[in-house]
Amino acid sequence: MRKHTRIPVGSSRWFAIMAVMVLVLMSEVATSQSDNTNNTLIRRYCSQFGVLNDIFFSRNLNNTISSLQRQLANGTVHQAVARTLINSETVYGLAVCRQYLSGSGCLKCLETATKEARVCGIVNGARAIYDDCEFR
Repeated sequence: MRKHTRIPVGSSRWFAIMAVMVLVLMSEVATSQSDNTNNTLIRRYCSQFGVLNDIFFSRNLNNTISSLQRQLANGTVHQAVARTLINSETVYGLAVCRQYLSGSGCLKCLETATKEARVCGIVNGARAIYDDCEFR
């Protein structure tokens, strides 16, 4: 005749609670990455040279930034180049985003970088480098 061993009632509850805790902790780790990125300013460069005409330069700068945003809006492109030339105030623009960013994440980073570059004022050259993107 075999002797049956009984598991105490308290230990089976403890085992069930521990099993649920392990599942909860593991499910938290297995979730996908959030869209929060660590977009930290690495460096900002400002030119020492002014422009000839503030009004035309500002218009050209806004047109160039709009062109960069349109190019990056489709989400499959992670770099864009644009140029606007009206009344001899040429503005070149370059925007580069990291490959892991979504289209909206890239545009958000570009918006932050353009604001940072505008801190330089009306000068003939500005550059903002972030963890996730770069604007020049």
